[in-house]
Amino acid sequence: MIRFLCTDLDRTLLPNGPDQEPSGARGALRDHLARHDVRLAYVTGRDVGRVRDAIERWSLPGPDFVAADAGTTIVRIDGGCWRPDEAWAARQAECWGGLDGDAVHDCLDGIDGLTAQSADRQRPFKRSYTVRPDIPRARLRELIERRTRERALPVAVLFSHDPLSDEILLDLVSPLATKRGAVAHLAEALSLEEHEVLFAGDSGNDMDALLSDFPAVLVGNADAETRRQVLAGVRAGGRADRLHQARAPYAAGILEGLEHFAALTPPPWTER
Repeated sequence: MIRFLCTDLDRTLLPNGPDQEPSGARGALRDHLARHDVRLAYVTGRDVGRVRDAIERWSLPGPDFVAADAGTTIVRIDGGCWRPDEAWAARQAECWGGLDGDAVHDCLDGIDGLTAQSADRQRPFKRSYTVRPDIPRARLRELIERRTRERALPVAVLFSHDPLSDEILLDLVSPLATKRGAVAHLAEALSLEEHEVLFAGDSGNDMDALLSDFPAVLVGNADAETRRQVLAGVRAGGRADRLHQARAPYAAGILEGLEHFAALTPPPWTER
């Protein structure tokens, strides 16, 4: 049984992509979470302030947790009080030997095709860039990983595509602080088994969570490139039995994933 939903926001729960949201989808999802006592986390590239704005603007269910800034900032919410998870920040600092994103940025000096995003998109344990479209991503990834490894600053290289601006985006975080890492940290805090957690996403920076050991749903409005990457990941050894590719977009797709995995109780992988 799914007891904890961890969902991306933009173009996953939020209907702010080009596809039309099915009528009543967010209300139906809210009712499902309340009826089945499913806890909720928003796992997003947005910062905490922009998450609060989204909750108000779109009348979203109040979450129990927010994993913001691509998973590098975790906030626990209790009785309306939003408290930073200091232990999560400490683990990231330890991973980088007490250094932060400024040191990562210094490693990338002179790399062609990278433009730092605005200062308000940078965080202590995340550095964000736009990537010139003609730059081969595989070659760029290799160069970034080599430079940061030489400085003992291992990074997760997270590419995504913004269909509204048509920009290629890049986030660099510590290897443990990806969306999958944030979800694992929260699941551990709640003493939940992997099969009790569902992740929902739509784009490249969701990939590690979509292809993890957690059940996951790729919403129906995901773009063709993300679908291609997901299929490639499954062929390369990803857990196909833990990934549901929804037909419906946005909240309706998340609800489809919840119902899909509820029908697999007990999950087939627990019997192996």
